[in-house]
Amino acid sequence: MERDQEIFVLDADVLITSARYYPFDLAPGYWKQLVELVNQGRIASIDRVKSEIRNDALAEWMEDKFAKALRTTGRGNIGDAYSQIVNWTQNKHYEESAHQEFASAADGWLVACAMIDNLFVVTNETRNPDGKRIKIPDICDAFDVKCTNMLGMMRRLKIRWT
Repeated sequence: MERDQEIFVLDADVLITSARYYPFDLAPGYWKQLVELVNQGRIASIDRVKSEIRNDALAEWMEDKFAKALRTTGRGNIGDAYSQIVNWTQNKHYEESAHQEFASAADGWLVACAMIDNLFVVTNETRNPDGKRIKIPDICDAFDVKCTNMLGMMRRLKIRWT
């Protein structure tokens, strides 16, 4: 897939951090740019990420401006990919608390969606191969899924605020 055709799927932490550092009232241009990317079909997320949003303003923005960019995880092939990811985590020596946290989060579903739809995962998480937590970049590496952080996505999309 050519760089200009890449579609980026955002983790909850990216949206939550954005709302913290770029408040809607102080950085409207940031949020306007995200809406433009949604309208262009360049960014998306998944239904399970939306359910992790606790910030009222962000939840409202997602409902109003981001809803059409939410992909459903209810498709059978995404469930199959998620099962592969769970099996992979079970075969690694993660602590039990890591498995419990992983099971309650959208992370595995996000990567599963990216696997099936050939998306580029965007997260603030960093690799953590020590087994204490199951991190999105580690899962992406194991399943050959592209992964970057928000700044990496902005650079790939050549986003500039002038």
